[in-house]
This record gives sequence, C-alpha cells and structure tokens, in this order.
Amino acid sequence: MNIAIVTASIGHGHNSVALALQETLHDDGYHNTQIFDILDDSKISQLLKSIYLEIVDKTPYLYSKIYSWTQRYQSTTTLINYLSFLCLKSLTNIKKVFKPDIFIFTHPFPVIGYHQSLRVPAWTIITDYSFHPIWFNPKIRGYFVANNEIQEQLYKTNYPMDRVFDTGIPLKKSFSNTKNIDRSHMKSDNHKPLILIMGGGLGIGGLKEIVEELDKLDYSFQSNEVALPMEKSL
Repeated sequence: MNIAIVTASIGHGHNSVALALQETLHDDGYHNTQIFDILDDSKISQLLKSIYLEIVDKTPYLYSKIYSWTQRYQSTTTLINYLSFLCLKSLTNIKKVFKPDIFIFTHPFPVIGYHQSLRVPAWTIITDYSFHPIWFNPKIRGYFVANNEIQEQLYKTNYPMDRVFDTGIPLKKSFSNTKNIDRSHMKSDNHKPLILIMGGGLGIGGLKEIVEELDKLDYSFQSNEVALPMEKSL
C-alpha cells in the first residue's frame, strides 16, 4: 500500500510526527510510505511560508490576533480559501507522482485543501493539544487526536464519533530509548518542584523572560539539565 504522509515545513512538531509515523509504518514491512511537504510545491507556497515564519518570529502578537480571528471566521477567510486552492493543487500533484492509496495529514494546510474529487481517502493526525477549526474538514475519513478535549470539539461539529480516535500524538522510538541521555548533571530532590518550559520547535514565546521571572521568586526549584539526542528534521 502506498501511503502519502503530508506535512508542511512550518513548525517542527508536524514534521516530527510525520517522521515518527513513517518509522512505525516502515517497520511493519507492508507499506510504501513517503513524506511530502505541501509547501515545497510552488514559489507562491514558499512565499507564504516565509511570510508566516516572519510574522511568527518578529510579531508574535499579530500572529496571536490572526489565530484568534480565524478561530471565529475560518470559513470566510480569504487567505484560508486561497490556501485551500494551493493545497488542493499540491495534493493533486502528489497523487499524480506517488499514486497513494491513502493520505495521512499531520498539518492543517493539506486538511483544508483536501477534496473528495481526489478519490483518495484521507486521515488526519491533529498534532496540537488544543483544537482550531482549520483542522476540521468533514470530508476527512478519520481523526487521531491528542486528548479527549479535542474529541469533544470535533463532536460539536457533528463529525461522526466513531471516526475520532484518542490515541495521543505519535512519538519516534528514540524517545523511549534512554541510553543516550546525559544524566551527569541531573539532581534529584523530590521535595522541590521541577518545571518544564517548552516553546515548540521554533522556540517561540518569552522563554528567557519566563526563566528570569522564575529566578526572581523566593522559592527553590529543581535544576536539571538533560541533553537529549538530536532529532533529524525533514
């Protein structure tokens, strides 16, 4: 079976899920899988990607506003409609080149572009821990989600309950292999809280400011530095 895993090179998490899925499907020996970046298909797509990353990096406040606005007006957004057109064109090209039996999407862009006229069933892995309407397309055959909160949001759209699976987000096998973790700097003190600060693959957010503010508190936290093996990207 030919399986086309379709992601977009905006946000490393989407790509990491695509790689984890390919790793798992490859190990069963029954499937021919290939990962496609839907933003590699045209110069216009590359331009949109550049603009998106520039907004996220330089003006995260503006990105937050756009994100919130599209949550309410996603179906009538001109930009969304244009992205849908470009993504459908890219999916059509993938179909011609790879001839997939199924699509699996790990990014919302191919989801909004998917149409039944492709005549290839599509499944989607929502790689976020919260729901945004851009992920929803009633033509998708089934959804795999990170938690039951996203399940509930999909149910509110009248999407069939038996086609939503609370599986969690796929992880690469290397995450279960602790042999290569450098524990030389790790300290253990169960009486002190241990705080994990995350900013996504792009490191977006005031991570430095958060650490500085925590450092000002008259409170003692655990201080652990863990060196994890680097994950390759697409």
